[in-house]
Amino acid sequence: MASITLMAHYASGERRYPLDAGCWLIGSHEDCDVLLGDPTVSRRHARLEFADAEWSLEDLGSSNGVQINGEALTGRRRVQPGDRLQFGSLICSLIETDPTDLELAVPAESRGGRSDRPSASIEQRGPTISSDRISRFYFETLPALVRRCTRQRPGEAVVTVVAALADSLGGSWTLSLDGAVQATSGPATPEQDREQAHEEHDWRLARRARQALNDRTYRQIAETILPLIERTNASRSSGRTPDSDTTVPPFPEPVTRHAALLNLYRQAARVATSVLNVLIEGSSGTGKELFARYLHRCGSDGQPLVTLNCASLPQDLLDAELFGIERGVATGVDARPGKFEQADGGVIFLDEIGDMHLATQAKLLRVLQEQEVYRVGGSRPRPARIQVVSATNRDLEAMVAQGEFRLDLYHRIADWTVRLPDLEERAVDIANLAAYFLRRACGDIGQRFGGISQAALDCLLAHRWPGNVRELEREMKRCALFLEPGEALRSDHLDARIRQARGTGGPVEGLKALLIRTEKRAIEQALQLCGGDVAAAADRLGIGKSTLYRQIRNLDIDTA
Repeated sequence: MASITLMAHYASGERRYPLDAGCWLIGSHEDCDVLLGDPTVSRRHARLEFADAEWSLEDLGSSNGVQINGEALTGRRRVQPGDRLQFGSLICSLIETDPTDLELAVPAESRGGRSDRPSASIEQRGPTISSDRISRFYFETLPALVRRCTRQRPGEAVVTVVAALADSLGGSWTLSLDGAVQATSGPATPEQDREQAHEEHDWRLARRARQALNDRTYRQIAETILPLIERTNASRSSGRTPDSDTTVPPFPEPVTRHAALLNLYRQAARVATSVLNVLIEGSSGTGKELFARYLHRCGSDGQPLVTLNCASLPQDLLDAELFGIERGVATGVDARPGKFEQADGGVIFLDEIGDMHLATQAKLLRVLQEQEVYRVGGSRPRPARIQVVSATNRDLEAMVAQGEFRLDLYHRIADWTVRLPDLEERAVDIANLAAYFLRRACGDIGQRFGGISQAALDCLLAHRWPGNVRELEREMKRCALFLEPGEALRSDHLDARIRQARGTGGPVEGLKALLIRTEKRAIEQALQLCGGDVAAAADRLGIGKSTLYRQIRNLDIDTA
């Protein structure tokens, strides 16, 4: 076995050092491969080596010695998983390691493309540009860049995009947007000096960009981007924006790669400027409030966004919160506006609307019909011209059939119905979400993000995620607390219920269901990378176009 893990049992907790084939120096000095933080460990205490298909341990003349299973070590001796090792007073164990826990599925890359290597190193893959990173550049980075270029001169715009391209895809060269511009000799007015300096500056920047494009890794991608910059500057000259969709705010981070969800976010920009009421359906933890807030940002021009959880209050308090209350309704009660008054001219977000009492539903229907509201105990109408965005994790149509939800109110709040997929349905996002949440959690506690191992990612993909994105976020926050600075997330850091899902497909899922889920994920990724072109996606997958169309129908894949 060429891969093992040395587990050190400190008083404050356990620390794991995953090791692969090779020679590992163990000690307390910072130059050691395995750095043990214990005062009884010598600077260079021992050497652990894999050779001739076995692991062996050698004492390097340490002050406090080495023990294997309670026996003092002299010279070199064979060791194996299950052995109990002791370096000075520090007790350690050798445990079997999954080789995929030594392979990084998500590298420890910073925003600038550098990487933070874990102390007990996990080798990273070679420098390649994956189609996934190219896709992320187009969907996440490029739209904002095009908007940014409307405020720049042409030469600066070119350099901005090419530099961002290299930054996103891991370029080996860098560009600088500054640099002195030498004034030419001879008499000139200040205006001429500035104009000449700008022309010279543009020329130098453009020249740097063109030189950078000699790197063939980026040339083909950049050639598709530069026409966008030309369109941007032409549109700016005519006083128009390049495209209507470049004025919408960026999608929430991390940007989804799930085709259907991505399409919903694109449609939100159109609905936000309308008077349509929106109903967001989805399980708990799927991001319903996040979608509602994005919808508000798309249409916001200073209008308020007021939120209320309808399940958090009993009926009488909910009525007062929604509609407001007049002074004197009860002893010691002062007049105060309700959520509808506060949201006048803007958006009100009613979370868990399925938990609203029937009597309150009737009052809500009146507000939506009349665009005005009466406070509790009041007789004067007050304006409530609002767009209503509602959310629920319940089946409102079934509730209507059972008489638990008003049909007329349902039609009022559901001009546009959005169903957010469960995390299990958007498995294509799990790696990106996990890395985003773990990186943020590490940053919150001052840790360096060390990446995610392939074994850990396999466990995350196999888990059913009943709590959806919220459950994943909480798991990453918990894991961050037990990681050393720069240490990669491994499968043994994960909660036991998540680890157990790997290899079993979960408690219910069989092999057939697992294969279907994997096939669906592969098709969605291919369609995403090919911009929805079914023929190109079929070529990428190595199957016929008609076969792909059939599988898209069978697996209910959204190609919009």
